[in-house]
Amino acid sequence: MKLLPKLHSLVSDTLQDVFSMHDGLHKASLYVLSDDELTEFVRYSDNHSITVVRSDNTDITTASPWKVLADVATINESLRVSECQSVVDPYIQSNNINSFVCAPICQWENTQLFLWSDSTVQTITFSEYDEQKINRWAEDFQSTINDLSESENTSVVDTVNVLLDNKESVSTLPNGQSSNEFGVKTLAESAVRIEGLEAVETHLRIYERAVKATNSGVTITDARLQDYPIIYSNPAFEKMTGYSFAETVGRNARFLQGDENDQSALHVIREALDKGTHCKVTLRNYKKDGLLFWNELTLSPIIDSDGFLTHYIGIQNDITARVDAERKLLDAKERELKVPKLLAQAASLANVVGWQFDLNSGKMLVVGNIYGLINQKDENIMTPSHLFDCVLPSHAESAIDNLDSALAGDIELNRVLPVCVENGQEKRLHYIAKLFPTGVSRDGGPCLAGTLQDVTDFTSTFV
Repeated sequence: MKLLPKLHSLVSDTLQDVFSMHDGLHKASLYVLSDDELTEFVRYSDNHSITVVRSDNTDITTASPWKVLADVATINESLRVSECQSVVDPYIQSNNINSFVCAPICQWENTQLFLWSDSTVQTITFSEYDEQKINRWAEDFQSTINDLSESENTSVVDTVNVLLDNKESVSTLPNGQSSNEFGVKTLAESAVRIEGLEAVETHLRIYERAVKATNSGVTITDARLQDYPIIYSNPAFEKMTGYSFAETVGRNARFLQGDENDQSALHVIREALDKGTHCKVTLRNYKKDGLLFWNELTLSPIIDSDGFLTHYIGIQNDITARVDAERKLLDAKERELKVPKLLAQAASLANVVGWQFDLNSGKMLVVGNIYGLINQKDENIMTPSHLFDCVLPSHAESAIDNLDSALAGDIELNRVLPVCVENGQEKRLHYIAKLFPTGVSRDGGPCLAGTLQDVTDFTSTFV
């Protein structure tokens, strides 16, 4: 008889023994913890198939059991939740497990084996006698593994690896059904059952790998438990916040808020949780090292087949860079809006008019009391040349030539010219004009900008 079928029979018989403790058991499992991989041979109460589930400690379905197994390995004793009040694990709570018992089987090098059984039935509480029985089965399992290794002239670790490396599913027999010599079920309906489970598990694994691979932080909270504890967080969440799964599980996500618990977005979250609805907010959160980051959080409710809210999935994205960029843009726009007002105030005090002509768009912007200087309304000043319409003929031609040269970028116009306004009043106006290739107009294109000031009271010389 080959080694693998013997190992299959050992697993099958052991889990059958575990199920014999009580009629209302939820599941019985053989866990193999090896380096960074966790393998579970699990049988549920509603079928006789044993399914092999392989994962690591970031998988949604096994991350929390991993912690419990690590606790059992540390104390190297069997553990009953009815006795140990310190076991407050969200996995146990979120699966409505009222009682469980876990016993270490053995440890060889970096490989550890455990027997696990739990129940969702309130009336079942594992007793000290149950604990003794599962410990005895654990000892029998270890003894059988040792005997198989000796008979095959191989090490215990290699024997266990034969079981772990196998890709086949393991099946147990219901009472009264026939089997082949290795105790493997041959009925067609069992094969369909196993294939169906494998298809479901394949889809679950694809979803889990997608969640683990995404750059967005993902958390799952249990809405059935008090204070919505986190029962899962993906690697991207740890990378974004600095908090590992072990530091996150069992806590409400508010620990990321630090002392900032008056944010308006928190009221939106509370209202969504009360109503069981979707929401999307931006929060000021803090990483493990104390660094502030802006968290774009999307919460989506999970409703079961009976219409009850069971969980919330949270998607977190660090949008700090985007928020900073938006703030800088907003500050720049505010400064841009303030400039015309400040210029107008300064122009009013100094009796100066500022103007800007965009060469790309052909738009003319005038800031200040242009009507008080040349008796022309703003809307009538369409181009810079309209500012020179009031210059006396004796200086008009040379002034326009200077303006064209300034527009071409050859010179900077800086002249005091005589003008005559509509009421026949003569003034002396100081004209300044300069070409700016970039950076002044809103689109960054070239523009001609200048000022116009009444200097009648300060000079009688024309230049």
